[in-house]
Amino acid sequence: MQFAPTKTNPLMFKEIFLFELKYRITRPVTWIYFLILFLIAYLTLITQAGAISSIQISVGGTSGGKVFANSPFNISGLISGLTFIGVLIISAIVGNPVYRDFEHNTHSLFYTKPISKFGYLGGRFFGSVVIALLVLSSIGLGIFFGTLSPWVVADKIGPFNLMAYLRPYLLFVIPNIIFTGAIF
Repeated sequence: MQFAPTKTNPLMFKEIFLFELKYRITRPVTWIYFLILFLIAYLTLITQAGAISSIQISVGGTSGGKVFANSPFNISGLISGLTFIGVLIISAIVGNPVYRDFEHNTHSLFYTKPISKFGYLGGRFFGSVVIALLVLSSIGLGIFFGTLSPWVVADKIGPFNLMAYLRPYLLFVIPNIIFTGAIF
């Protein structure tokens, strides 16, 4: 009797990816990370914008002259700088899923189904990367809501520029999440 080789199910990537998203979204620690980074970004921006007159914060030596707190240079510096704090969070988010399966001895159950290595590892990795991006998006949101705060000095806030918020994510944050996530 000859057994036919089993084919891996390409939908398993999607199922594992969605499982990882659902699991992470419901975890309180995800929202705690989100809130912490949001508050750090928010408080930094309102401090730069003059909400607390006795404290001066500058990004890249821009404390003198007429530099808006929400200038593209300042926003990029804040997002990029706070993402370095986020590296610790990225390691906790992206490095945990496969380890969690081995810790709870559930990894052997995954191998009873026809799952490819890419379906299993890729689904876990990309699900975690999306959650890490969600958590690090709190930095941009904190900066944005800081510009809307009633405590800031209106003269220190310039016009809204969406690309000032998106460019650091496209050029720095997303590649940083993927690179450091792959290492962890």
